[in-house]
Amino acid sequence: MKKLIFILIMISSYFSIYAFAQDETPSPTQGNEQQITQPTPQQDQQDQAEQTDMSDQAFAGVVSKQLPMTSEQIAKLREAFEAARRAAATPAKIPAKPTTSSVSVNLSPRAVPPVIRLGAGYISSLVFIDSTGQAWPIRAYSVGDPTSFDIQWDKKSNTLLVQASAFFKRSNLAVLLDGLDTPVMLTLLAGQGAVDYRVDLRIPGAGPNAIYSKQYLPSSADPILMDVLNGVPPKSAKTLKVLGDRDSQAWLLNNKLYLRTPLDIISPAWQSIMTSVDGTHAFELQPTAVILALRHGRDKELKLIIEGLE
Repeated sequence: MKKLIFILIMISSYFSIYAFAQDETPSPTQGNEQQITQPTPQQDQQDQAEQTDMSDQAFAGVVSKQLPMTSEQIAKLREAFEAARRAAATPAKIPAKPTTSSVSVNLSPRAVPPVIRLGAGYISSLVFIDSTGQAWPIRAYSVGDPTSFDIQWDKKSNTLLVQASAFFKRSNLAVLLDGLDTPVMLTLLAGQGAVDYRVDLRIPGAGPNAIYSKQYLPSSADPILMDVLNGVPPKSAKTLKVLGDRDSQAWLLNNKLYLRTPLDIISPAWQSIMTSVDGTHAFELQPTAVILALRHGRDKELKLIIEGLE
């Protein structure tokens, strides 16, 4: 019995000594806190280098994701885009030829209306004049297809500005002039080989602003004079040389002298005349080697020498 009690006391003492030893042993956390030391400069530089490397990698990843192409590829892509835009804006055929002309309007019932050639992106001016070359004011107008043709008018002049808003469209245009009951009918064609930049539409008769000269009364338009006024040599006519004014031209046809000039002839007397709105005249005269003229009806007298009449 005593021996058993002794053994129990020894075991109890052993556990008491073990528990005391465990309390005195520092915990891992306490040991770590006692071992913390300040980082060295080399460690700071290493940490900063690692952070910088990570930042660079993140930036490179964003750039690669947002801009996956290189600078050279972007430049080539832009060149290809500009080439495509240039090709899309280039006409499929040769650009339309710009023209300026004077047309005599026939108001008779069976007459064919004049054709006005238009182009998308081009403005054509239609100028209405009477047989004396003076402006014939517009009263009103109406176009058959207003969605394909745009027309501008200042409500007071004798000029319409017409523009086609689409290719290969056609329509017609009716124009009412002051003091003229018959409407002037025109055919509008877009997408032709030429574009009428300006057309002087000569209406037979005298308009409200007609000016008469002593030698001239308005009459029906002479097709030869109309060609001369447009600078087109009459068919089978002989071209003559004009000295004294570089803007004057002359032709000989059927023993008649046809002169295109911006000058006003004072001698000899002419037989017929046709005038455009820009002041250019087409004269029909008897053949003569010397012509006296004035520029715009004033300034000094000019002498034109006609060579080649023989």
